[in-house]
Amino acid sequence: MIQPQLKIFFNMASLLLMVSILAFGCQKAVEATTLVVSGEVSEKTHDPPWVWRCTFGNCVRLSANSSVPTIGTTYHTQDECSLMCGRPLGPLWPRPNGQVRLGHLLLVIDVTTITFLPTPYSKSTALLSQMEGVFREEVSLLACNELSCLVCDRPANYRSLLLKVQINLDYPNIDHLEWNTDESYSLNINSDAADRGSVTAQISAATVFGARHGLETLAQLMTKGEHGSGYLYLLSDAEVLADKPKFTHRGITLDTSRHFIPLPAIKRTLDIMSTCKLNVLHLHLTDSHSFPFVSEAVPEMSEWGAYSDQETYTIEQLVELSNYALVRGIRIIPELDAPAHAGQGWQWGRSKGKGELAVCVNQQPWRELCIQPPCGQLHPGNDNVYAILGQLYKEFKDTFAPHANSVFHMGGDEVFLECWKATYTVSDWLATQRTHGQLTDEDFMWAWKYFQSKALQELDKAYNHSSPDVILWSSHLTDTNTIMSTLDPHRYVIQTWVPENETLPQDLINLGYRVIVSTKDAWYLDHGFWGQTKYANWKRVYNAKLPQGALGGEVALWSELIDELTMDSILWPRAAALAERLWSNPSSISGAENRLLRWRRRIVGTRGIKAATVTPGWCEMHEGQCD
Repeated sequence: MIQPQLKIFFNMASLLLMVSILAFGCQKAVEATTLVVSGEVSEKTHDPPWVWRCTFGNCVRLSANSSVPTIGTTYHTQDECSLMCGRPLGPLWPRPNGQVRLGHLLLVIDVTTITFLPTPYSKSTALLSQMEGVFREEVSLLACNELSCLVCDRPANYRSLLLKVQINLDYPNIDHLEWNTDESYSLNINSDAADRGSVTAQISAATVFGARHGLETLAQLMTKGEHGSGYLYLLSDAEVLADKPKFTHRGITLDTSRHFIPLPAIKRTLDIMSTCKLNVLHLHLTDSHSFPFVSEAVPEMSEWGAYSDQETYTIEQLVELSNYALVRGIRIIPELDAPAHAGQGWQWGRSKGKGELAVCVNQQPWRELCIQPPCGQLHPGNDNVYAILGQLYKEFKDTFAPHANSVFHMGGDEVFLECWKATYTVSDWLATQRTHGQLTDEDFMWAWKYFQSKALQELDKAYNHSSPDVILWSSHLTDTNTIMSTLDPHRYVIQTWVPENETLPQDLINLGYRVIVSTKDAWYLDHGFWGQTKYANWKRVYNAKLPQGALGGEVALWSELIDELTMDSILWPRAAALAERLWSNPSSISGAENRLLRWRRRIVGTRGIKAATVTPGWCEMHEGQCD
């Protein structure tokens, strides 16, 4: 019978582990487990039917009872094998940009004894402590499928290695993310003191956000051990030097209007984003379909616009969500789309003496008045519209602080001029603003520019004239032939949503604009489920390139045909493919699939995420044999 080979480092000749069943929930004892210090053998009374062997950089499943001799080390699980195989990157996702060196021993760690060494007090001390707590939760989920592992009684002769984590920050007073925040880090795992019962992981980072990435990398160098609940294998003497992202903006657009997305679903999305170092959740909170934000200043918005009282977000809930994101190294950027995509929630104007706030709301035939039903577009000539927007801008800013301290997404795409043309109150107002005769498309484009100018004034009032960066979707307003006369490149950031073969993103960059890319035929994750659109698999997402000089990119999860029950399989692992594109900007997809599959197994196993599969199960168990 083939004996599984494990390189396990211990400082004693042999260990007998007998973990009792305790009333407070420890798992069943693992009996007759003998670990030999040579690191060559791990004997168990019940051998698994399968073992894994690393062959030419791939983990391959073999029968443990095969009579065919094998050469090389074998492992009990595929994830153990993944830690030791696939060099130089091993299991890491996204691939680091700096130098990577991985050790050749597996160290047994008791997660209940992981210790963070103290750091000097600073502005980010509390945030760093919360990030350390998230790390503990992640490794506890890996070790015992709980957010915290229970401490079991250990036999007197039992010892495991103590993991000490030392974090050093260059700029400890930075406590929120900006586009210029340094997210770099280095990680060094030193097992020189293993004979004295401990191993040290040292993380050196510019900011707490780099330190958080270092903790994520450290967690990826662990896997569940064969020694009962609460134990992990840690790869020895690993080193990741000067790792940092290629792009500063790495995100997901999440539409919460077309289908309401409950907070637990958003939080689990944030959990998984952090595991692949995505750092922006762009919340498309409102649209013509619904207005789920409960405004305290303008309560009519959700009263008229929410699907139901239960399908809303209160300010208190969103403040808590903002902190939840922050401690996972993620910035929430809120979007209040206008002047188009505004219907439900804006219907109450006449009843409160505010006039028509939105026009064309729910009107038919919709194809003549908007891009998709239900229609709705703000009235550019009603001053009450701008006053209400100013109140909402202020609430969004305060609710999503510190994320929205210096940036706001104003939407601004798909204005349908035919709607304004069909509304006599808009035409009558516009006629007073334009002195010539018959109104033309040029006049209605002027109304759009007028709206944007007035809305920006209200935004600046809400921000106490601190001039935050403004993100707009690409549209007719961002046409490269006319944009410079309307949108200041020092204020406006353009989020493009054109196919990869179009030059708009690069053209805007050449004009001096900062650009966020959402490549329509690769990163619109709802494509392939409606109309003539085509599904983009993870490889298509991975291979889509960004223009030189872009801030970064986002995949977009529009929710016309997606809700909380289906979003995970649409989002993952494709958004993780984007994460590696934006972190590493790799020149080749070679070797990515094995690492992505390992990352997927982890989020499915620890978080229960219903991520889509990317290859048959047999191929996953026999890496490299289905290429």
